[in-house]
Amino acid sequence: MRKLVVVGAALMMALGGALVSSGAASAQSLNAPGCPGSGWRSPASNQVVNATFYNNSRFVQNIYWVDFNGNLKFYQSLRPGQNYRQSSYAGHVWIAWDGRGCNFWTQLPPLDQDIVLR
Repeated sequence: MRKLVVVGAALMMALGGALVSSGAASAQSLNAPGCPGSGWRSPASNQVVNATFYNNSRFVQNIYWVDFNGNLKFYQSLRPGQNYRQSSYAGHVWIAWDGRGCNFWTQLPPLDQDIVLR
């Protein structure tokens, strides 16, 4: 299992096949600053992975899946201190929104992930 810690704004890194971004945005759109852009979609996959989101921030984090057509699908709202385990598939794209906008996004690699939101 890998642990990703998201800190500050405008962090981008490639990590074992996962692309990670952190930042703030003004609108709930894949084209907002800090988000992956409208070209992103979750690909078809049969490799199950689990992502556990830990909200260590001061803000409510809303977790969205980017579907096969590039649309955001709401899954969970996390208050500060809460966590949430989501079963998903390798390559699927997930986004966390806070009160300031797009805080984090990732395309899941083919292994389980712990994702700490700060």
